[in-house]
Amino acid sequence: MALFMMSVAGTAMAQPTQVPPGPPEGLPPEDGTPPENPGPPTGVGTPIVSLSGSAVVPFGGVLTIDARVLPNGQVQGTQTWVYDGRQLPSGPVLEVVPPSTEVDYWCISVRRTDIPEGSPPSNTNWYVRDSGDGVTTFDEVSYIRGSAEYTNCTNSGASRQFVQLVPVTEGDFQGNY
Repeated sequence: MALFMMSVAGTAMAQPTQVPPGPPEGLPPEDGTPPENPGPPTGVGTPIVSLSGSAVVPFGGVLTIDARVLPNGQVQGTQTWVYDGRQLPSGPVLEVVPPSTEVDYWCISVRRTDIPEGSPPSNTNWYVRDSGDGVTTFDEVSYIRGSAEYTNCTNSGASRQFVQLVPVTEGDFQGNY
């Protein structure tokens, strides 16, 4: 039991307070065993491959990408494209392919959510060259849209070599792989 001092009308009085036994919260017990709930191991849920950022694109609007691959291989993220207050083709990220020895830019494949019900699924592939600093030099982007069957980073590999990227006018994407 600990004591603290309280002054009442100029008189100091000792008042008991309850202090839980053992070391302060967050420290291991005195016998050195780890705390009961140390949290997830380091690196669990941390992306090993990611591309994120937002930029004003030369073909109009603001493109935002938040795409990642987790250590277990799961792909997460979203892409939005807004122009004059309208949302253009956007959706959840399906694939994240970082630059390689063949091409020096990212491929982010996204399932479009603006397709009418009953229509075949459609994707947008975003190609991003993370080469700018967002201040004096800017990243480059391009995209293609098409049927989900043919428009993805895996099937579009050969065409990736012929993509024409154009610089964004403001903003920055950050890649990690």
